[in-house]
Order: sequence, then structure tokens, then C-alpha cells
Amino acid sequence: IIALILSPFFEELFYRSFLFSKLLTNYAPRTAIIIVSLCFALTHFDLINILPTFIYSVIACLIYLKTKNIYYLLFIHFLNNFFIMLLNIYGEYVYPWIYDQQFGFTYWALVSTGIVLIYFGVSKILKYK
Repeated sequence: IIALILSPFFEELFYRSFLFSKLLTNYAPRTAIIIVSLCFALTHFDLINILPTFIYSVIACLIYLKTKNIYYLLFIHFLNNFFIMLLNIYGEYVYPWIYDQQFGFTYWALVSTGIVLIYFGVSKILKYK
């Protein structure tokens, strides 16, 4: 419950609603996004995942900048933590399948589909309003 509900709730409230909003009053959006994303990535204390965490934070800041709606971010953060939890529980069954792909067609098809979905999803949200 903490990782799925409380953590996303408090992190999004602090980093997006509070810190990002305050930084926007004194800095350009690009600078505020970089500062918040660095803080967000560094406070997760995971050097292996620092880049994905930073990228998530940049996307979350862009979504919040355009929509001013924290609920989108809460949902996305919840989904992210939910999938990580599933991988922690069932990863021993999934990881061998992923590694067996050896960067073959299925692997790249999944990665490409994910990139396309992220691109269209973020561009649709950024066009909001």
C-alpha cells in the first residue's frame, strides 16, 4: 500500500504541486523541470535507475505544466509502481523470457511499441488545453 498509493501521492504532491510550482515562479519552465527531475531522481537512491527516474520526472513535469492536473500523475506513478511490484513478484518467470529474446525481433518490437505509445500519449497530453 505504501509503494502503490502513499508514495506516489506524497511524491507527486511534493515534487510537482509544491516544488515545481514554486520553481516556476522564479525560473523558466525548462530550468524548473531539470531541477525537479534531478531532485526526484537523486532522492530515489537507485543509481541503476537514475536515468529512467529522471526521464519519468521530466515527462511528469511536462504533463503537470500543461494540464495542472495532479490526478494524471498519480495514476501514472501508481501504474509504474504497480508494474515494478509485479516484476519483483513474478520477475523470475519473466526475466528468462526477456533474456532469451537476445535483442531479437520480439524485443525490439516491444521496445518500439512502447516508445511509440509514450510519444503519442505525451504529445496528446501536451496538446491538452
